[in-house]
Amino acid sequence: MFKIKSFKDLIGTIDLAFILTAITIMGYALCYCYSLGQNDYYRLPFSFVELDIKGLAATAIKFPFAVILLFIASPYLRRIKEEEEKKRYEEEKNSREKKRLNKKKKSK
Repeated sequence: MFKIKSFKDLIGTIDLAFILTAITIMGYALCYCYSLGQNDYYRLPFSFVELDIKGLAATAIKFPFAVILLFIASPYLRRIKEEEEKKRYEEEKNSREKKRLNKKKKSK
């Protein structure tokens, strides 16, 4: 029996046809979701959703740029989140310290 030890082994065992099929399905699904959202925005009925070559080509062009942008922006967004969490932690720490000092003053 074949055991998969890492993600590379998994990718190595998958046939290229399956990978291309999955990419095609994701492209159609993304194009369909975009068209569905656009029709919903303009309050058009569900029956007007179209999957045409122009929409698929636009999806094929935009999607790689979106993925690249996501990978570029994710470290920056993570750093901003960490700074906000650190700031919130410091504020909570200062708040607890003030409460503790107020309790001491009241007890004297």
